[in-house]
Amino acid sequence: MNDFDYQNNEFNIQNENFYQNFIEQCESFLDKILKVNGLTLENIYQQNKIKEEFKDFKGIFLNGSEKLGDGVVCLCECFTDGVPLAGVLLFCKKDTSIEEITSYIIRAILCEYPIFFCLAKTDFLSEEKKNYILEMIIDLISRVKDENKLFKMNSCLVIINDNLEDDLCKSLFRLKFIKTLDIPQEKKKTI
Repeated sequence: MNDFDYQNNEFNIQNENFYQNFIEQCESFLDKILKVNGLTLENIYQQNKIKEEFKDFKGIFLNGSEKLGDGVVCLCECFTDGVPLAGVLLFCKKDTSIEEITSYIIRAILCEYPIFFCLAKTDFLSEEKKNYILEMIIDLISRVKDENKLFKMNSCLVIINDNLEDDLCKSLFRLKFIKTLDIPQEKKKTI
């Protein structure tokens, strides 16, 4: 830890810069760890990089599957020839936190690389968390587009449930930038 200098020796929570300094120190630490180990986000996510034949599947998609676990694995194998890494897959449960949802959606939408992400079982979440997902997606896309009018997602985020009649799915279907996942028959394996 000697390589990392703490810039503010006072642990004064009242200090306005404390949290910003803490975040910057964490980012610096993580950057150095990645460099020391020769890692980048691209090679960490390499296993879930979208195959060339699916390069046009960028953005947010909705999909339904009766056998959700099998459907997620089949989609991932179809898009990447691999199984999903933990960082690209979020299976929601009743106790999935807002923080988990937030970090996952930001990571998926803002990913610079053509990576396959899958958000599953959102129908298990409370109405509050479903509304949060909807609002977060709308807000994040609009803020990013305000900053960069030419913004296009590089990743593929599939939201998959066994019930597309869920209120969240119905609301997402109404957004013009979210599409139904429609894979041409010749590209399907066993989905």
